[in-house]
Amino acid sequence: MYHIIYTVSLKLFLPITAVLLVLTSLQSCRREGPTSWDVQARVPLAEGRLHWGDLVADTLLQVNQQGILNLVYEASLIDFDLDTLTAIEDTVLLNAYTPGFSGGPIEIPPGTSVLSLSEDMAFGVSTAEIREVHIEAGRLNYRLESYVQGALNLSYELPGVTMPDGSSLVLNATTQPASGDVPWVEQGYRDLNGVQVDLQGSDGGGVNRLASILDVNIAAEAADAVPVFGDDSVRIELSFQGVRIAYGRGYFGQIDDSSVDTLDLSPFTHSEGYLNLDELDFFLEITNRAGADARIELQDIKAVRGNESVQLNHEVIGQAINLTRATDNGDGTVNANGYSWSINQNNSNVTELFSILPEALIVDRAFELNPLGDVSGGNDFLYADQPAEAAYSLLMPLAFSSEGVLLRDTIEIDPLQQEVEGSGKLLFRLKNGFPLEVNAVQLNFMTADGASYAFLNDLSLPAATLAENQWQSVEQVHEQVLSAAHFAALREGGVLELEIQFATADGQQVQMNGNEYIDLEIIGDGIIRAEIE
Repeated sequence: MYHIIYTVSLKLFLPITAVLLVLTSLQSCRREGPTSWDVQARVPLAEGRLHWGDLVADTLLQVNQQGILNLVYEASLIDFDLDTLTAIEDTVLLNAYTPGFSGGPIEIPPGTSVLSLSEDMAFGVSTAEIREVHIEAGRLNYRLESYVQGALNLSYELPGVTMPDGSSLVLNATTQPASGDVPWVEQGYRDLNGVQVDLQGSDGGGVNRLASILDVNIAAEAADAVPVFGDDSVRIELSFQGVRIAYGRGYFGQIDDSSVDTLDLSPFTHSEGYLNLDELDFFLEITNRAGADARIELQDIKAVRGNESVQLNHEVIGQAINLTRATDNGDGTVNANGYSWSINQNNSNVTELFSILPEALIVDRAFELNPLGDVSGGNDFLYADQPAEAAYSLLMPLAFSSEGVLLRDTIEIDPLQQEVEGSGKLLFRLKNGFPLEVNAVQLNFMTADGASYAFLNDLSLPAATLAENQWQSVEQVHEQVLSAAHFAALREGGVLELEIQFATADGQQVQMNGNEYIDLEIIGDGIIRAEIE
């Protein structure tokens, strides 16, 4: 026998303690001696409507042209993105520049050059050999220090960093004289949004190299020559923070990546058991938008629920799939290469795979980037918004047969604050708007100390019938007389546990159209007696 468990969302109307509100309000009135009250009340306790949107997110449900409700679910098996290859971590570059002689001081006249040099700095971007990156967002913090006892004109240029207006990034400053061992300091930042960075160095033939040009002169407006010592220095600290790459070009390396990934199947997380599905399509798509060759092998795809699992049998499993590199159109778009498979009941066991309503798919896969090495001559490329990926989509018509579908919910009942006793009954009004027979309804009350009281047991309802694409519900009202023990238990508070079990008639396939529902209303009807001191 099979069953599915779903959660019913009930709107709590009014707790059973509502009839005590009048009694409680009278406690502040003037009276002589204890007063007893008998209140005859019919109180709605709870009501709710269950429909497919409570069981599965509305965004995953679609009605096809035949009027059949479908579950449509998409997820990624692999995302191979730019951050994996060219991540620029928060990085600090610190350089100290000295005048290049010993001793001193040397009196240097105004306007005279003290330092002029060009150098390349190593710029780490993971293990890839990167020639160029475009930065989507981030910032460059800088700190300039001068230990020279006089005013300087300082220019620090990064010619490989092109700002959005087409100019190079330049830091210009006029320093003030240092005070003994305390340097003059200036600090600030530059936004890197939309910046392009050439990492080929000053000769244009390197990788991961950031060119820089430093010019330091005695300020032309200085009144006198400035004494400069050999151990005087100018220090420049650059800090890259929060950098996000939009595009990268270079050689991304030869990467082997094997992993076992667990993919959450959220539509089925509140279900268990088996469905006899009418049909199902499982589409697998692999798209290579990267300017690099790759190879992927899906070694195993397995559906799991608890200790149960079903492995996918299809020709794609165990097949080494060569992914040809994309081509760059030069305008921010690429010509991708795609590969797809339609996996259905005619060429696989995919219906069996999803009939267990799995909690997850376990994907064992191997991925290799640039399996033949640097065949592009250092011109691999990748756009951050166009990653290489493998993804699947599931199209499941909600047309099935089943021996049982179990809906379960709990309702909290708060303890009463006054000493009360009473008698009466609970009324249960049920409307079945599902084309499934209700073959069992059970309602049990569990007290805080673990005692259990049965209210309803093995109630049945016929299936709804279809008329003009609307399910004509079947309604029944049932009552449960509350004994003194029931009432005492409710007074202490606890949890109402509700279960509704369905089945399809004679194992026939039933097609859902999205208009199915279950209505439930619980009404308290009886006498509550309280004595107020």
